Amino acid sequence: MHHKCYTKSINNDTLSDDFYCPKCVHLAVIRYNPFRLACTNFSDIESSEVDDTIIKVDQILNNCVSYNVKEFNKALDNQMNEFSSLLFQNIDGNKSNFDTFAIESHRLTKKFSIIALAETNEGPESSSLYQLTGYNSFYQNTIPDKKKGTGVALYVCDTLSARVNGNVSHITEHLETLFVAVSSTTSPVTVGVMYRPPSGNVNVALSELSDILDSLPKCSYPSSKSLIETWTLAELT
Repeated sequence: MHHKCYTKSINNDTLSDDFYCPKCVHLAVIRYNPFRLACTNFSDIESSEVDDTIIKVDQILNNCVSYNVKEFNKALDNQMNEFSSLLFQNIDGNKSNFDTFAIESHRLTKKFSIIALAETNEGPESSSLYQLTGYNSFYQNTIPDKKKGTGVALYVCDTLSARVNGNVSHITEHLETLFVAVSSTTSPVTVGVMYRPPSGNVNVALSELSDILDSLPKCSYPSSKSLIETWTLAELT
């Protein structure tokens, strides 16, 4: 990339002729980082005024690495072991995105043991329409009379035995949770997915979350019982 192109574009994530010459535009790394400009352009504000959380999120997003399918499969193969593969996806509606998600999952050379979904917008009554080969599915009820921004689900590899833990699987307008106990492993685990609808109350959601965490099996390593959690507390602040 030409130095002149780079210096003009360093504070911007938008590709255009104003920032990249025709010979350089294909070299630009495209990243979704809405915080980049706030953290790098201090013409109107002092750097000390930028929230530490925004700076940290900016650094995380800006250090993300893109993989093609071959590279991703290689990285995945190197990291997976007998029971360490858990994938979370905010699917933003099964009707719109599940088919694409299912097709993409078939491109992976190894299967995730557990797949957790949020914002499915679907409950148990329609779960049979959204199946993944080699998995058993568990769907939580959706918030009544809410068509979008609700619903969580877990897909468990069919080589594992799992059952819903009703003691910690709840749904309120503030927090949606679904947990399953997986027993057909050398170290039985409890796996769960949580989602906080942005329309709910954050403080109430945190209180409910605290109660749920207190009720979950305690993790002590090494032992015969351990805990794996995957959860998203959307728009916490």
